[in-house]
Amino acid sequence: MLTIGRYRVERRLGAGAFATVWLATYDTLESAVAIKVLAENWAHHADVRARFEQEAQILRRPTRSALCGSTISASCPTAGRTR
Repeated sequence: MLTIGRYRVERRLGAGAFATVWLATYDTLESAVAIKVLAENWAHHADVRARFEQEAQILRRPTRSALCGSTISASCPTAGRTR
C-alpha cells in the first residue's frame, strides 16, 4: 500500500499540469484527507514551489463556514507507485 508520510493513499482524485491530488486516510484520526503533490518536474522551480507553498498557507487558514486544515507535499517521488 502506498503511503505519503503518515497518510495511507486510497486513490488518485485528479491531476493537472502542476500537481496530483490523492485521497488518503489519516489512520490516527480515522479521517479522509486530500493530499496535493507538486509534480516532480516542477519541484525544482523556485517560483512554482513558492506559489505551491503559498497555496498551502492559504488553505491552512480557518474559514467562517468550516474549520479545515491542509497538508501539501512539495514533491513525492513515489506518488503513484504501489507497494
